[in-house]
Amino acid sequence: TEIYTLSLHDALPISVRGSAQPGARVQVTVDRKVDGGPFDGVHRLYDKGLAVDANGQWISDPVKFFSHQLAPTTFTITVVTVLNGQTSTSAVVDLGG
Repeated sequence: TEIYTLSLHDALPISVRGSAQPGARVQVTVDRKVDGGPFDGVHRLYDKGLAVDANGQWISDPVKFFSHQLAPTTFTITVVTVLNGQTSTSAVVDLGG
């Protein structure tokens, strides 16, 4: 499991790409945590199982979001890759793409 935490103030799409062994299962989640204001709390923006292609590559859909102007906003991206009961992954978070 890999977890990426971003504190952002701009409205940018997030996508995640990575590599894994063909046949692996990849699960990507993106959560937005707002501290205070009318949107206080944690909100799940994306939760999807992704296919690994024959070259061992995978990519998520772009997750479009807006940070909350009036309260601190943190985005947490979690990537879990499982193959034959073993968990391992290599992933990169792309902002703005």
